[in-house]
Parts: sequence; C-alpha cells; structure tokens
Amino acid sequence: FFPSPSLFLHHSLFLSLSTQVHDAQLDYYGRRLATCSSDRMVKVREEEWKKRKKKEASVEHRRSQCLQNLDLGNDNNSPQIFDVAGETVTQLAELAGHEGPVWAVAWAHPRFGGGLLASASFDHRVLLWVESSSSRGGAPSSWQRLPFEPPAHSASVNALAFAPQELGLALAAASSDGSVSVLTAQSSQCSASPPSLGGAASEGWSAVRIERAHAAGVLGLSWVPPSASRERRLATCGCDNLIKLWRFDESSGGWSAEGAPLAAHSEWVRDVAFAPRLTSPSASASASSSSCSSSSPVLASAGQDGKVFVWSEDRRTGAWTPALVNDFGSGQPVWRVSWSTAGGVLAVSDSRGSVSLWKESVDGQWEQVCAPA
Repeated sequence: FFPSPSLFLHHSLFLSLSTQVHDAQLDYYGRRLATCSSDRMVKVREEEWKKRKKKEASVEHRRSQCLQNLDLGNDNNSPQIFDVAGETVTQLAELAGHEGPVWAVAWAHPRFGGGLLASASFDHRVLLWVESSSSRGGAPSSWQRLPFEPPAHSASVNALAFAPQELGLALAAASSDGSVSVLTAQSSQCSASPPSLGGAASEGWSAVRIERAHAAGVLGLSWVPPSASRERRLATCGCDNLIKLWRFDESSGGWSAEGAPLAAHSEWVRDVAFAPRLTSPSASASASSSSCSSSSPVLASAGQDGKVFVWSEDRRTGAWTPALVNDFGSGQPVWRVSWSTAGGVLAVSDSRGSVSLWKESVDGQWEQVCAPA
C-alpha cells in the first residue's frame, strides 16, 4: 500500500472491466508498477517525465492525472509492468508464462539489480522475471523469464515476498497445499556484496520447503525485519485461523516452528505484515509495555472474522501479545494490511472496497486517522 518512502498519494484508477486485478506493486523507487490479474498476465508500466513551458502542477495532481485512464486489462495471459513516475504512463512489458490467474507480484530490492520480479499463480507455480535491458530513447525494456523455475506446489500459490535486502536475495511463497517454499540465490549466501542477476540465474537457487505449515492452506506471509544478528524469520497465516513464526537454522539448512502459534482470530487469517523496525509503533508511541522494547518486531494481522490485530513480541520471554486495532464486524472480512515506510501508520483494506488508515496513540490505543477511501 505504501511503496513510496516520501509521499502518500491517492489516485483514481479506472480499470478495464474485462479482467480482475489481484495485485499491484510499485518498485522500491515508486516509478514502476507491476500488476497481475485473472487473465494470467503480469504487466509492467513506467511513466516518463516531460518538459512543460508552464509551471508544473503539484505532484499529486500530475500523478493522479496520468493514472486516471490506466487500463490494466489484457488478453495475453501475462503479468504487466508500467512506468508511473511522471506524466505519461508507459507500458514496459507484458510477461507471459502462467497458465492460470496470477494472484501476486513482488519486486526484489534494487540492490540486486533493480529489475527482478516474482509472480505467483493459481497454476501452482512461482516465476522469476529479470529486466535484461532498460528502456532508452522511448524503446521498451526487455524482460526475460529466469531459466530456473522453483519446484511447483501441488495447489495455488497465494502470496510471496522477497526477504529484506540485508538477508540476501531470498523469496518466500505461500501455497494452498499447506506449505511454504523459500528460494535463495546461492550466490547471495554468505556474501556482503550483492550478486549480479545474471550470476544468480546461472549459479542456481536453492529451494527449501516448510511442509504442513498450515493444514488447510497458507494465505499470507511476512519476513521479520532483520536485527543485528540477521536471523531469518518468517510469519505465516492460513485457513487454520492461526499465525505461526518460523526460524531458519543455518546449521541444518531448514526451517522450524518458533514457539506456540498465535491465536486471536476466529476465522481464516487473510494477511500478516511486519512493521519496519524503524517505524515500529512502540517506537513512535512510547507508552507500550516496558517489556517490549522499540527494537522488538511488531506484526499486524487481518482476518476473515473482520478483526485486525497488532502483535508485539516480548524479547525476553518470546511471548506475543495482541492488541485489537478494529473490529469491522461479522461478515466484513479484512483482506490486506500494510505499513507505511515511515510514520507507523497501518493501512487496512476490507471487503467493502475501502481502505482505512490507523495509528497508535500515546496511550497505546489505535485510532483511525483517515476515513475509508
């Protein structure tokens, strides 16, 4: 929801009614937009800056104008990428390869080359795409599918996320078969310098599976922001109404459950999202329990039961404590939660088609700071 570190912009997107868009993600700099939809396409668009004789309007006005007629539908079964940085929206690529609806897309950190995209689909597969050349002089950029294809799941892949760049080039994917797969570029392991995308593709990737993570299917996941120890930790959620924490064991090369599952939701847990460590609510609202320091990870969860919780970890005991952000009511599922890059603001999207913003006050209570949009 909040891909840009500097601005919160509200745009009106008039989407094509020929298809349903399931995910839209801006890259690290907020200049390129990747979308995916039921037509099996991934699209990438970019927006070029143009000189004007007259004084430019505000950033909000320019970007809303360029986006208001954005058409994200297509007939060619691929994700799409768009440039959305300036005044003119440009479609950069249409990535064909999936054989079913594409549920999610994710950008890798630009440290790893700036042009690496992952997509997850109903066809049980995760595909990796790399930009082999940038657009110059109006020419479209060139995108290719990496020759490495992760082992397919036995059911739909519902969500995916790249690890924080401090942990190297790694990607986690959640599936309806109840498992989570974690892919790691071998060239990025135990290395302080970023690997080249070509090297990562040629040297291979390792794939580790967390079997039976959630018995009835995994719906969402999020990486724990790295600490000084740079441990790899994950949170997952699923159809068993639970949230689970996982830790990677460097010695065994596998993942193991960390503590007891987190249980507060009464129905499916649709999404989880860790707050950036720098913007942890407990850091910005200094009234939290003394047992939870500002460096402790903070996790938001969204449920089919219409409730949103924020969980704080006690680093001394390992216990997680939930705080209710809001109960949207029975029959009002909450689909996604996302944190701002700076400011400790939580965005919540619900089944009514609304997005609301929430912030923790100094007394530890969560308050709505923006009406549903």
